[in-house]
Amino acid sequence: MSKRAQLIIVSEDLQQDYVARHYFMARGFDRHKIRSYINPKGEGAGEQYVRQKFVIEVKAYRQQANHLDVRLALMIDADNFSVAERYLQLDKELEQSNHPKRQPTERIAIFVPKRNIETWIHYLQGEQVDEETVYRRLTAIGECKQYVHRFATEIRPQHLPDDAPASLHEACKEVTRIM
Repeated sequence: MSKRAQLIIVSEDLQQDYVARHYFMARGFDRHKIRSYINPKGEGAGEQYVRQKFVIEVKAYRQQANHLDVRLALMIDADNFSVAERYLQLDKELEQSNHPKRQPTERIAIFVPKRNIETWIHYLQGEQVDEETVYRRLTAIGECKQYVHRFATEIRPQHLPDDAPASLHEACKEVTRIM
């Protein structure tokens, strides 16, 4: 990964953005080269915002990818869907806008925490979690910083324990698209 790489993060809320931003900074991205798009509070469903913004950002990525070192990271909760169903929804969004699906060589990663990002955060804090329970939001967004940093620098995708949520295992596969 180049220090010159630009990273675009699209997320449903501030907590998702915080986790993604701090994970990628811990993995070597320059904080000044990260740009975030977050669903404006009170302006509709976060997942809808992310799906719509995804099409716009994939188009921009494809226009820039041949001459810039750019990567795109999308954070969208699975909610009551499966991770695979969210991937299909995003493929459909591209298809309906007359854009091809994400290609294996494109530096576009999609992270889909099953139910929501708090599932991953509670797991990283050392709790036993399942992907059906809705876990409490953090009191402060930054409460998870040390756990996200430890995950990014010590655990890394290849060392993720078997008991980690399946959606986090899938996210570890996705991160290789960007790194």
